[in-house]
Amino acid sequence: MSVEPATAAELETPTWRRGLSKSLDVVERFGPLLFLVGIVVVFALKKPDTFPTWDNTLLVLSTAALPGIVSFGLTMTLILGEFDLSIGFVFALGGVMATNWMAEIGVIPSLLLGIGTGLAFGLINGSIVAYVGVSAFIGTLGTGAIAQGIVNWITGGSAKAGFPSGFVRISSDDTFGIPNEVLIMFGVMALLWLLLSRTEVGRRIDAIGGNREAARLAGIRISRYILLVFAISGMCAAFAGLLAASELDSAYANAGDTYLLDAFTACFIGAAVFKPGEFSIPGTLVGVLINATLFNGLAQIGVESYWQFIIKGLILVLAVAASGVLMKRRTR
Repeated sequence: MSVEPATAAELETPTWRRGLSKSLDVVERFGPLLFLVGIVVVFALKKPDTFPTWDNTLLVLSTAALPGIVSFGLTMTLILGEFDLSIGFVFALGGVMATNWMAEIGVIPSLLLGIGTGLAFGLINGSIVAYVGVSAFIGTLGTGAIAQGIVNWITGGSAKAGFPSGFVRISSDDTFGIPNEVLIMFGVMALLWLLLSRTEVGRRIDAIGGNREAARLAGIRISRYILLVFAISGMCAAFAGLLAASELDSAYANAGDTYLLDAFTACFIGAAVFKPGEFSIPGTLVGVLINATLFNGLAQIGVESYWQFIIKGLILVLAVAASGVLMKRRTR
């Protein structure tokens, strides 16, 4: 086996400094993953009777499931270099649309209506950004307000509850001891990961996000992919919203209030792992699990809920700052 000779710079660098550099590279690449392991160890030591149990593991995964689905959809837009501020509103609208006429049209048509609503808003968002030229910030914020208005109009500000058992069981049941919503989350994650990593569509999305002008010169029709990623983001948000209605046996106007912050936090944490400075579906999963594990542990040790929101905001700021630094280093 041949060994490449060391460069002059490598020979001049002290061994301890080369070792430190390699260690820092590992921390940079796997920092969030190491942090996840660290908080698991800390909470397991603090609450050995309740935290490191199979039941609590399933609870953490269940807590992560709906934010995970929303976050995976948002990740698609971020990889392309866009973002979607409407996801929290579309989340609520998806749940309301899927349940409001369920008694009249049945469960399956209602599910299709809820997901179709997310698809429609995603296509509207994509069209506004791709063809009208409105920035994603303004466009998705505006469509989000429209979605919220529709929700308030349909519900009249009141929660709707008491759905058919077949709908409620979608989230409440389990398969081989694993909650259905957890399996659904991993299913959505696998589909989007395969799309991005194993198809020409995914490679083109990545190329557009890396250098939009180069992608355009290469003949890639960017507008099509903008439509696609926003459609996926909208469907994921609405799908998660109807799963939330199934889980709670209730659909209400403010159901998606926390999901926008949770999704962006997970995505930017994920941009600092595996391929630092790049958004990815596996990285977002790590971010989602960090959020769910951290707040499960904080609740178990008795931290007040308002501190959880403060910590969540701090994590988002730090995650955005870290991913920004890593992106700058990657482009040097």
